[in-house]
This record gives sequence, structure tokens and C-alpha cells, in this order.
Amino acid sequence: MKIYLLVLILIFSACSSDDTQNRQTSSQVSNIQSDALDSSKTIKPQSNSHIIEKNSNIDNNATISITKKPIDAKVLYSKCVACHGAKGDVVAPGSEGKVLISQLSKDEIITNLKGYRDRSLKKGKSSAIMYLQSANLSDDEIVSLGEYISSFNK
Repeated sequence: MKIYLLVLILIFSACSSDDTQNRQTSSQVSNIQSDALDSSKTIKPQSNSHIIEKNSNIDNNATISITKKPIDAKVLYSKCVACHGAKGDVVAPGSEGKVLISQLSKDEIITNLKGYRDRSLKKGKSSAIMYLQSANLSDDEIVSLGEYISSFNK
């Protein structure tokens, strides 16, 4: 009998805490919804890849435009310098074929980076490092890196 009562108490307390959490979640959702409807609030991007601007009109027809933040390929390339050198003139440790990335064309660099990003390209023991380095690169960042790196041999 004591065990039965203990089980009932545990079930009741679990249901009670779930109800409290549901009420808190419900309150948070309504706050978010009211904030979303308030046109005086500023919308902040969750990442730095886009800048969101609000153009205020006198009427309630406010428009939101999204402009892309320029990609700084030099900053992106700073992660590559340790293995490839400041101007792509160092053969990366563990790579196959003794290839200097400064000797590759823009298209070859883009193709290789996309291959590393989706893990379909394997060029020696350093491939695992390249998988990690390229995993979060966007297509635009890869194109920017391709342009930047291919400019080394000019």
C-alpha cells in the first residue's frame, strides 16, 4: 500500500511540474509573439552573415530588407596559413602530390573545398583536417576563398 501511494505521489508531482513548465512556456511564447508584432522592435540577426535593416514608413507597412555582409576572404584564409603558408606556397603536411594551393585555379580550389566540405574528396592524411576546416563554409565563402587563393599566383 505504501508503494502504491508513493507511486501516486511521484506521478502527481511529475504532472504538476509539467503543468508549471507548460504555463511558463506558454507565457514565453506569448511574449515572443507580442514582441514580433511590435513594429518598434529591432530585429537582430542570429549570425553575422546577414545584416537586417528595417525601413520605417509612416504607415504600418514597414519593409525589411536583407543585405549580405561582405565576405573577407583574407580573414577566412587566416585559418589556412598554418598549413598552406601566407601565400599558399607551402605544401600542407600529409597531403598527396606535393601540390601548392597557390598553383591551383579558382575552379580547382572551389571544387576541392566543396569536396572536402561534403567529405567526398580525399587527398592524403590531411583530408580529415580539411573536412573540419571546410565543414561550416558557405558556397559564397568558398567562392571568395577560391578567388583570393588563386590571386596568389598572379
